[in-house]
Amino acid sequence: VSVDNEISGSGTLQAVGATTLGNTLSVSGTVTVAGDIDHAGDSDTYLRFEPNLVNLVAGGKSAIKLATSAGKIQLNNGNDDLNVQIMADDGEVILHTDAGTNKVGINTESPSDALTVAGGISGSSTLQAVGATTLGSTLNVTGTATLAGKLSIDNEISGSGTLQMVGNTFLGGTLSVTGNADFDGTVTCDTSLTIDSTTITAA
Repeated sequence: VSVDNEISGSGTLQAVGATTLGNTLSVSGTVTVAGDIDHAGDSDTYLRFEPNLVNLVAGGKSAIKLATSAGKIQLNNGNDDLNVQIMADDGEVILHTDAGTNKVGINTESPSDALTVAGGISGSSTLQAVGATTLGSTLNVTGTATLAGKLSIDNEISGSGTLQMVGNTFLGGTLSVTGNADFDGTVTCDTSLTIDSTTITAA
């Protein structure tokens, strides 16, 4: 059946087999699809429907797949070298996942580590770092900082509250304290110790 103009109806229009539309199909109501919706002339680009599953594929690569039976929404389901990005309204990248290097960048498209953040990080709970941790700038702590291992500092520590160290503490430079300094154990100095303008020189 070839129709050069319009088809209208108030019930069900069912097409079994290949159906070609040369123009626009407008539907007020529900469209039921039993298989894929293919892009004409582009056989590896389609929207696939299966029971409790929908999969958007372009160029033979799965962009997004929802499978409720597996309880998953997957991006890059085909495990291809396709980076996933979340964009801001100004065109900048907020979140970048690099499929080729298994790295994630926040506010950067070139993550150098498993997670690279370009900008500040803030939180209201616990920040735990297991292993070597390198800070290239300032660490500001409001509250308590607990260290279970070794802390190496190449520059200065400053603060307006209490600095508490449990265990052996080694300082390679100068310790300046404005206020009270309480020591529960032994203080060993390689050079000198100054208290209230009185200097005690190491033997």
